[in-house]
Amino acid sequence: MVDLRYLALTMIGIFLALAIGLMVGSALGTPERQSAVYENLRQQFDLLREQNQSVRDANDAARRRLEAREQAEQALLPLAVRGRLPGSSVGVVICGTWDQRGFWSELESAFRAAGAEIGPVARIPDHLREVPADIRMRMGSLRDPAPLTEEAQRYAAAGWVVRALARGGAVESLEAVARAAGIRLSGDYQTPVRRLLVLTSVPDDLRAANVAAGDVPELRVVDVALEEGMRVVAAEPEETSVSALEGLRRRNIPTVDNIDTASGQISAILALAGADGHFGSKPGASRPMAPLDRP
Repeated sequence: MVDLRYLALTMIGIFLALAIGLMVGSALGTPERQSAVYENLRQQFDLLREQNQSVRDANDAARRRLEAREQAEQALLPLAVRGRLPGSSVGVVICGTWDQRGFWSELESAFRAAGAEIGPVARIPDHLREVPADIRMRMGSLRDPAPLTEEAQRYAAAGWVVRALARGGAVESLEAVARAAGIRLSGDYQTPVRRLLVLTSVPDDLRAANVAAGDVPELRVVDVALEEGMRVVAAEPEETSVSALEGLRRRNIPTVDNIDTASGQISAILALAGADGHFGSKPGASRPMAPLDRP
C-alpha cells in the first residue's frame, strides 16, 4: 500500500511549486505569458490532486481487504487448531533482542485453543557471557558430547539450556548456566519439553549481518533440539526487512515467516503437531499456510 505520509509531503511540494511558479510567472513579461504559465500549473495541480485521490481510494480499499482477511483468519483460527496439541506444554526460545509482546497474548490464546500451554520460555541474547569452569563442570551429561566448531562454541550455553529443557529435572544446573550466560528463563522448566518453538527476528542491520554470517544462537538451539529428538518449528514476524529463517530451513525443520498473524499461528501449531513445510508469504515459503487436513 502507498504511504499516505509520502503523499502528504508530495502535496505540500506541489503547493510550494505552484507558489514558486506564480512568483516566477509574474516576472515573465506579458499578461498573456503569465496567464499561460498559470493555466499550465493549475492543470498539473488538478491532475496530481486527482491521482492523489485515486491512490488514497486504492489504499483505503486495500486496507479494508486486509482487515477483512485478518478478521476471517481470526475466526478460522480456533476451528483450525482445535485439539491439535492436546495436553501439550510447548517450550519457546526467543533469540536476539527484539520485542515479541505485540503478538504474545494472541499466541498464548492460539495455543490454548489447540489444547496446549506455553511452558518454559528462554530468551537467549546474541552475545552470551562466558560460563565459569565450575558451572560448566556441573552441567554433567548436558554438556556437548563432541568438540564444537568455533561458531557453535560461542553459543554452547544456549545448547546446554535447550538440552536441559528437553530432559527436564536439572533445575539447579539449568538456572546456574542461564544466570551465568545472561539467558533469561521463565515458566515451568521442571517437566521435559518435546515441542519447541524458536522465535527469531532481524530488527536492525547489525543482526542482519550476524544472520548472514551464521553467527546467531538459534542455529545452535535448533541443532541441539534436533539432537534431543524434539519437534522444532522456527518462526519470525511478518514485517522484517531481512528474513532470519533461511539458515534454519537448511536444518530441514518447518518454518513460519508470519508468526504475528492468525494464519502464521495456525501454521506454527499445525507444524508443531506434525505438518512439514515452510509457511508464509516471504521468499522461501512453500505455501501460505500449513494444510488443514490432519497430518
